[in-house]
Amino acid sequence: MSEIRVIKSIKNLNSAEFYRILMQVSHDITKTATLSEALLTLVRFTALSIGCERGTIFLHDDNSHELYSYTAQGNLLKEIRIPDDKGLAGWSYTYNEPVIVSDAYNDARFNSDTDRATGFVTKSILCVPLRSVTKELIGVSQMLNKTNGEFTESDVELVKVMTEQASQAIQNKLVVSRLETSNKDDLKNYNESIIDCLPNGVIAVNKLNKIVTCNTSGMRIFNARAVTEVKGKELTDFFINENAWVSVKIRSFNAENNTAREVIKEAVVTLRDEKILMNMTLLPLVDANHNRLGSLVLIDYL
Repeated sequence: MSEIRVIKSIKNLNSAEFYRILMQVSHDITKTATLSEALLTLVRFTALSIGCERGTIFLHDDNSHELYSYTAQGNLLKEIRIPDDKGLAGWSYTYNEPVIVSDAYNDARFNSDTDRATGFVTKSILCVPLRSVTKELIGVSQMLNKTNGEFTESDVELVKVMTEQASQAIQNKLVVSRLETSNKDDLKNYNESIIDCLPNGVIAVNKLNKIVTCNTSGMRIFNARAVTEVKGKELTDFFINENAWVSVKIRSFNAENNTAREVIKEAVVTLRDEKILMNMTLLPLVDANHNRLGSLVLIDYL
C-alpha cells in the first residue's frame, strides 16, 4: 500500500477503507522480524495517518523504570531511553492520560534534551498511553508537529485505534524480545560461572585493550580484593612498572587477526614485590562469524 493512499484513506474516513488500512498495519507489523522493526512500522503508519513530521512508540522497561524505543539512522538502529516520569511522554505514562500540547516550549513538562541533541525543533506534541490487548499500560505513543493545523481529540482517538489494532503483534514481539534477552543473560551467567570455577587465572580483554572480566583465581593471583580493582581497567593502567611488558604483549596479540594461540612459558611477573614464575596462554576471542572480539589470558602458577 502506498503512503499517499494511506493518507487519502484516513482523511476520507471511509469505513471499509479504514478497516482495510488497520488490517494492513497489523499484517505489516506481524511480518517484521524484530521488536524494533515492529515499532518503526507502527510509527510510520501512525504518523502518516495523523499527518505529522515525526513519531515515536515508547515501551516501558519495568526493571529500569524507563521508556524506550528505536530510531533509524541510515542503516543503523539507535535505542532511545528516557526516565518514565520525564517529559510529556513520561507525564502521559505516569498519569495514564493523553496529552495535547500546541506549544511545546511553553509547557513546563516538555523535555528539550532530544531537540538539543538532534537539532529537531518540536512545536506541537500528542501523547497517548499505549495499552496491551488486556488493557495493561505498556508504553506511550508520541506524535510531533502536526503538518496541517493542531492536534485534536480526533487524533487521540485515531492513535488509540491504530495502536490497539497493532497491540497484539507488538506484545508478541515484546515477549520474544524479553525471552531472547533473558536467554542471553542466562548464557552469559552460565559462561561466567564456568570461567569462575577454573583453577587458573582468567582475564578477558576487549578490542580496546580494556579488561572486561577476571575470575576469582585471577583476582587471587593479582591480590585484588574486589573485581572492580581489575574489571574495567586499561591494560596499561593494570600492568605497570616491571609488568608493563605484559600489557605490551597482550596489546600486540590483540591487534593480530590470526586465530592461533600464543603460549609464554616461565614468564616473570612481579607481584607483591616478589618475582613469580607463571605460564601465560593468549587466546583470541571471536564471535560466531569469526570477528575478533578481543583476547583471553590464561595464567598458571609454576
